[in-house]
Amino acid sequence: MPDILAELHVGQHLTTPQIAVILGTPARTLRGRLRRYGIKARSRGGWEREHRRVLPAAALQELYGRDGLSAEDVGRKLDASRTAVLRNAHDLGLAVRTGGAVPQSGPEEIRLVGALYADPLVDAALAEHEIARVPAGVPIWQRSGTCRRSAP
Repeated sequence: MPDILAELHVGQHLTTPQIAVILGTPARTLRGRLRRYGIKARSRGGWEREHRRVLPAAALQELYGRDGLSAEDVGRKLDASRTAVLRNAHDLGLAVRTGGAVPQSGPEEIRLVGALYADPLVDAALAEHEIARVPAGVPIWQRSGTCRRSAP
């Protein structure tokens, strides 16, 4: 019996419910026998530990590392799971982020902030709530608590 279970579970990669149907034994009983015979349970999911995908390093470094896409977005582009993206990022030594995409500022943000400050309604709201005008790209620690209205 141990050889048959090992062949079905490890060799043929069948799940315990599949083996239960073949042998006519409850899946719970089979799991107990697998433990008793020292046959290691396989990991769950479509990609078992023995068959994990290796993603293209260059694409991962570009999309996740340089472009700052989230693991989910990179997974969609590379047809891989979020877990596979993060596992490969770890293997490549990339800094794995905990909160999604890397915020990246650029000319578009600067133009947006400038346009918002130029809007008379936004300017009035800032003044009413005594919120300081801070130019784009200035760190939060440099912001003062006083309201600074610019001359029109």
